[in-house]
Amino acid sequence: MGQYSEEARSRTHKNLVYKHMRVLEEVAEQVMIGTRRSAVVCGPTGIGKNYVFEAAFRRHGLRWNPERPMSEVALIEAIEERSGKEDINVFDESDHMLRHLRMLNVLKIATDSKASEVILSYRVRNPKLRIDPFPVKSGFIFLMNTNLHDRNLLEDKRLDEHIKAFNSRCSPFVMTFSHNDIYEYTAYLVASERMLMKDGFSRDVTEQALAYFAETMHRVRDVSPRRIRNIATEIRRSPESWRDYLEPTLEKPWCDPPNWVPRLEPPGKSKRVNRQGPLPVVLL
Repeated sequence: MGQYSEEARSRTHKNLVYKHMRVLEEVAEQVMIGTRRSAVVCGPTGIGKNYVFEAAFRRHGLRWNPERPMSEVALIEAIEERSGKEDINVFDESDHMLRHLRMLNVLKIATDSKASEVILSYRVRNPKLRIDPFPVKSGFIFLMNTNLHDRNLLEDKRLDEHIKAFNSRCSPFVMTFSHNDIYEYTAYLVASERMLMKDGFSRDVTEQALAYFAETMHRVRDVSPRRIRNIATEIRRSPESWRDYLEPTLEKPWCDPPNWVPRLEPPGKSKRVNRQGPLPVVLL
């Protein structure tokens, strides 16, 4: 049980989600120190995009407070509040902005790194709603689930040129993974990084959550870290009846079941992960 199989080491070391999250940590740090002005990150829900950037904010002593403006004027107002050189605008769940032409035009202007000076304003007849021109020197982080390289999005005649222009300004970091990639990564976080135990879940709850997560991975579309946290929460909340709450969320099997099941490292056997080397995940 305490031994790490070569298969486990190789599998996790090559895992695409793990590799992309390490790159994302670099991107977050670059935004924090100003060597990268804009970061547009596209990836599956629950995979940990927010976690990476929130951790970077904490390291630099900044408050994590993402915005979700739903209109052009709300977007411009949010940028105006944080438009200084030391500011960083964070927009979470910003997928809707891609399908709102006026908001998309604001994004194109705000993230234009080639412009000598970026100026935004909101000009309307009503002076109470008007926003006078102001310079934008801040950084930007956009987090979304939409794949900005998706063919259907790029072939939308109403949006295609605008999306392409936005892509050319900010070089989006697009993460797409297989179901098994995400399953393996989540298993690694729980089994080797002790993600759930660090969040206050007991070892017993963690082991039950990990076993159920593996048992049902072929009957759900979501195998993200967020899902296994939700499983653990239900087990802790309803120790006798948690399965009754979770079973209705399962689908008919739609992919192959896993051919391996992760198991927690035994107490006292946890190893620090060398970011440059193979990663231990204990498998049955």
